[in-house]
Amino acid sequence: MADPVIQFKRGLLANLPALRAGEPGFTTDSYDLYVGLTSETSTNKFLGSHRYWTKNTTTTASGVNLVEGTDNGTSFITLKAPDSLAGIVTYTMPGTDGSNNQVLATNGSGTLSFINAFTSLTVGADSGSDDTVDLLTDTLTFTGGEAIDTTVSDNTITIAAEDATDSNKGVASFDNGDFSVSSGNVTLADSASGAVLTIAGTDAEVNVSRSNGTVTIGLPSAVTVTTSVTTPTVQASAVKANDGTAAITITDSTGAVELAQNLTVGGNLYVNGATTQVNTSQTTIEDQLLDLGMVDGSAPSSDLNKDIGVLFNYYSGSAKKAGVYWDDSTSRVVVSQDVSESSGVLTNNTGGALEVASLYVSGCSGTTDEVIGCDGNTIVITNATIDAGSF
Repeated sequence: MADPVIQFKRGLLANLPALRAGEPGFTTDSYDLYVGLTSETSTNKFLGSHRYWTKNTTTTASGVNLVEGTDNGTSFITLKAPDSLAGIVTYTMPGTDGSNNQVLATNGSGTLSFINAFTSLTVGADSGSDDTVDLLTDTLTFTGGEAIDTTVSDNTITIAAEDATDSNKGVASFDNGDFSVSSGNVTLADSASGAVLTIAGTDAEVNVSRSNGTVTIGLPSAVTVTTSVTTPTVQASAVKANDGTAAITITDSTGAVELAQNLTVGGNLYVNGATTQVNTSQTTIEDQLLDLGMVDGSAPSSDLNKDIGVLFNYYSGSAKKAGVYWDDSTSRVVVSQDVSESSGVLTNNTGGALEVASLYVSGCSGTTDEVIGCDGNTIVITNATIDAGSF
């Protein structure tokens, strides 16, 4: 008697009928397995398909197939395991999507997360500006210069120097009879077996000595110049007094000049710049008048629309400025205990108190009259009319 055979209901996917609850059905063209639920076509439940898997063999690992839409064809993408593994590897996907252009990265323990992809490389050099190379589109080119050659082969960059000639810089060799070379240092060889070099100095200006190929040229402890010295440019980082004390220091790259001691100017002093800053504990000015608001040394020829005065920095809970100034917009002198400035225009945030022994008013009677004064311990108002008005 033959063994019993159980066959699922089967046929083409397009002809799949409504399956009764628990009834299986297999599609012979797409290799899909369905089970019925309520005897309705719309409730047939898809359980799996051979199309979604690539089965492993004795030498090849299995994979998961991501299949395109059935109306578009039967092509797919396979996510496949390595053919050989040392053990079980688990990857945990991130819980949310990353940002645009981010990529998946592992923490080394199987947990994946989205990180920013490195798409650029910054290249710097001893001189010039840094350059950014797009790793996805740009080509990084190594260019040689005078006496320098560059080649690229098999991921290797070779930079080589050319031999020197009369017209080309490069690598040069030295005759050991004329020169001695050690650890990159080149010195004259002994005159007994090599070239003889004679250099003569001048009295009180240059000292020259030679010993076994070594020529020493230096200045004496005191240099005497018998005539004037004319030069378009003098380069120095420090100018010292006769006793060696540094007097003037010139900063490289900025040209800033710093004086270590007093500076006396016999003529006029002109400062052309945006800011004049004096860092001293006390400033003494012999002039009787301070002339503010000048334009290039002369009185203004038009309305500058700027306020003019003196500001006082102090601290009261925070840094603040007080001021006494001429308000250009109101043509008044303002005393302020809290003032702010914008483009030369001052704003009186809080008016300031004025402490005086007496107050005089000019212009009312044609003379200058005292209005507020003191009589012993009493404040006296004089030469003023206090009018309470009429009714």
